Amino acid sequence: MFDELLPIFVKHSPDLLTVHARTVAQMYRLPVRYDLIRCAAEAMPCPVLANGHVYSAGQAIEVLRQPKCAA
Repeated sequence: MFDELLPIFVKHSPDLLTVHARTVAQMYRLPVRYDLIRCAAEAMPCPVLANGHVYSAGQAIEVLRQPKCAA
């Protein structure tokens, strides 16, 4: 389902896309789907902001290493 949304987002040329890589049903439980954030960063022409379970500076650095992940 997520990969079906990305072409729709691309079509509308957003300036920034924020991805909270968990479902509503998951709420704040793990796991966070950082692979989905990576897919978005690879597919989108705009910057992608990763959101979800960033709890330390080290974790933030790891998330930023995702391809094209802007923040």
